[in-house]
Amino acid sequence: MIYIRIKKRTIVIVALTLFVLLSNVFVLLGLRGFFLTGARESTPVINDDNYQNSNLTAYLNTSARNDNETQYIEIFDIEQGRVIKRVKVSFVLQTEAIKYLDTITGVYVKANAFPKTGYIIRVPFEVCVEIHNKWFDGLLKEVFVIFTGDEEPYLLLLDDKNRPLFYKFSGDTKALLKGLNFSELY
Repeated sequence: MIYIRIKKRTIVIVALTLFVLLSNVFVLLGLRGFFLTGARESTPVINDDNYQNSNLTAYLNTSARNDNETQYIEIFDIEQGRVIKRVKVSFVLQTEAIKYLDTITGVYVKANAFPKTGYIIRVPFEVCVEIHNKWFDGLLKEVFVIFTGDEEPYLLLLDDKNRPLFYKFSGDTKALLKGLNFSELY
């Protein structure tokens, strides 16, 4: 009989790797239309009401992004379930998004933080931005600004474990919207 000594750390790494691979296969097979079409015209992949946020979830999945997508600010229409506009990242627009992080006023508390209608603007950063305040402590690759039309915009930040954190902020979004030439919101 042959005994193989395997450290617990190795088992955990293998298990996590398999989990990530299987998760990605599931996402790619179940939502391949969203990933393959990117910002081009697309129809919702899953039409069942139980899965209405599946495109939104795929959109927020930062691990599925390629280098080309990190060079663009994207506007995601929640109701349509797809990216409707892409704009080349600029220092000015990134600076606007960083200002919002400096003006966080508190945690956004709502039973369902993802609205059924509205827009999410994803602003990626060319280099990770280090944030240290009483609301968030860590590095950010991107920030999401959520516009519902019914209330003030709020932020979605993903921590180092990709957990969503929602915050209210007091920054003015007009400069960002004008820079994106997105008149639907101003």
